[in-house]
Amino acid sequence: MAEYYKKLNPGKKVAIIDWDIHAGDGTYEIFQRYTDVLTISTHRHDNGTYWPFGDSASYKHIGKDEGEGYHIFLALNG
Repeated sequence: MAEYYKKLNPGKKVAIIDWDIHAGDGTYEIFQRYTDVLTISTHRHDNGTYWPFGDSASYKHIGKDEGEGYHIFLALNG
């Protein structure tokens, strides 16, 4: 859907907000290098002991290469 929107609206930016119990790691994997798509995921993390385990859902996911700083993982512990 984000790609379709961008195709119809060149130059516009997109925000994807995922607020369920699991990390939006699949969405992040797709858009991690984009600078015109902001991804935000708030999810349970429990210091890496909740699925997806380890670092794959940690707060460290902020984007890669030119997309660094365009992505937010709010990994909740508790």
